[in-house]
Amino acid sequence: MHGLNYVPATLGKRIRCLPICPPGTCGRILARRLAHSTVAAEASSASISQKLRTTPPTADEIEALMTWRSRDEELNTGGRANSEIAQAAERAIQARIAAKAAQAPKPLQGPLDSKITGLTVHVPEIRDPTVRELLVALARGDNSGIWHYFMKTRSEGKLGQLRHSDFSAVLRSIQAAGYVSIQNRHKLLDSGHAIMLTEDAAFKEVKRKLQFVMWNMRWNGHHLSSSDYFHVLDCARQGDDVEFAEDVWNRLAGDTRVAANVWHYNSYMATVCGTSKTERWSRINDETLKRRTSSEEKNPRNKALVLLSRMTNRGVWPNSMTFDLVIMAAGKLGDMKRVRATLLKAWGVDVSNLPEDDIPEAERETSVRLPDDSPTYPTIHTLLAVAVTFGSNGHVDDAFRIVDYMSKRFNLEITRPTWIALLNWAYTSTFTKASDQTVPPTALVNIWTSMVSAPYNIRPTIEMHDYLVRSYLWRSMPDAAEGAMYSGLSLLASAYRQLERSEARLRALVADPRSRAHALSAERTALALAQRNIFRGRSIIRRWAELLALGHEQEMNVGFARTRIPDIVQNWGTFLGDGVVYFVQGGYVHLELGEARRWEPMMIRRRRREPWPLGTGAKEEDDLF
Repeated sequence: MHGLNYVPATLGKRIRCLPICPPGTCGRILARRLAHSTVAAEASSASISQKLRTTPPTADEIEALMTWRSRDEELNTGGRANSEIAQAAERAIQARIAAKAAQAPKPLQGPLDSKITGLTVHVPEIRDPTVRELLVALARGDNSGIWHYFMKTRSEGKLGQLRHSDFSAVLRSIQAAGYVSIQNRHKLLDSGHAIMLTEDAAFKEVKRKLQFVMWNMRWNGHHLSSSDYFHVLDCARQGDDVEFAEDVWNRLAGDTRVAANVWHYNSYMATVCGTSKTERWSRINDETLKRRTSSEEKNPRNKALVLLSRMTNRGVWPNSMTFDLVIMAAGKLGDMKRVRATLLKAWGVDVSNLPEDDIPEAERETSVRLPDDSPTYPTIHTLLAVAVTFGSNGHVDDAFRIVDYMSKRFNLEITRPTWIALLNWAYTSTFTKASDQTVPPTALVNIWTSMVSAPYNIRPTIEMHDYLVRSYLWRSMPDAAEGAMYSGLSLLASAYRQLERSEARLRALVADPRSRAHALSAERTALALAQRNIFRGRSIIRRWAELLALGHEQEMNVGFARTRIPDIVQNWGTFLGDGVVYFVQGGYVHLELGEARRWEPMMIRRRRREPWPLGTGAKEEDDLF
């Protein structure tokens, strides 16, 4: 109809609609716009079965149709008009339309994104070279080139030639993950040293660009679409910028052209409730509860419940991510009763009645039956939310049992971030003062064994090895700790090989005169990341060696220093730097290994006794609060 092919649009959360719909459309909004285009193309006859035109009517054609309709009404209500005058008027109108059509620029040959949208609407050809360069960069997905040509187009005063879809594409090319992720925050200095920007400093650049594009959109008479609002809110979520999210949300609430959908609510809820990121070091105890309930504005649970109630009252049905955020917000206040009730109501998971053994195939269907494309079907993010919520509240055993049960029941993969959360909270809940211990000392090793075994077969990172090595050291198991250290050492060797490959690629790009600037910039970022990965890995292994030599309660073992320290210095002296500290009967020894070995490691973990360096003999205790 009207030159528009049928475009299937689903509201299922797995498709999310945003990548497959034209700019500014999402799901049922697309269907509505297609319907409106059909109505606008109808002929003067009232019959909707009349053959539709292949191109949309112009303003003059609509004016002609309205003129004829008003004239017909006069004929029906107020006498007869002279037919010759009417025919002359009709010929004059048609001549005017033909003249306008002759002056209009020729359309482009072919549809816009026909493989995606099915639309066959033609647009005027853009002849300006600067604007064309911007459109080519948009088509290629060259984000650095997009911003360069956008600023060039603005400096030449040609932004008025851009359509709304062009502005939207520029806006959505500003991806927060491209700035705030650890990989992209690395910078290679001219001196060859790598630095890493802070997350706040990186997001300020994202925020500045987003605000700049939005201002230029409004200046040129364009308004943010539903997908534009979602993109900006999601960027605010990734940057954890509550003030920016509040500003965009208030603008969305006052925009009568756009209705907030579930993705707008989710992004806003995650930002204002503090659930956009997880806090690895903050356990739920009296101190954290007091801080989070000091005022109503800081209460994450109440904020989440108010937004959830507002959603349902306005006819916006929540999806699985909404429930994930509610679980995490309630968990931040230790409200495990609400967390368990949400799991039972949304997915039929009864925490108090989980099966002990593997789930038979016939019983993997839940009593709360959900089709695979249901908006509330759990995802890998649900497993992460469960691991963080139960782990931070000291229920590590329940966290692992629920994650394992839901992964099998709903056929979900347990991703590496979820395993890291389980390891983190097992370590946090085990190796602390006796009054705060909630799980047995073997909990972390049990989780590790399950992780590296079938059916999961996860390949651990060096950061994941850090939990295992420290757990063995806390349990006074130096042999097991050193065995885990050698496994981590193999990962550092892989990092060195990656550094060599990155250096070779960068040298090849520099030598090639055809290399593009954005390719050089990307490879420099990759080289900076490789350098920092090696620095971080060496710092982690150095800390292991220092703790292994220092021991945990090994000062009570007089023979440890005499029998093990020489081997530790010989095997790990490359990482120890210029000295090592170990205990002997009646005190401790600071063994100097030479000034030439001195190097400053990266601080991996916060310590309770920061003013007291390890060289004074003070034990390390992680700051977990």
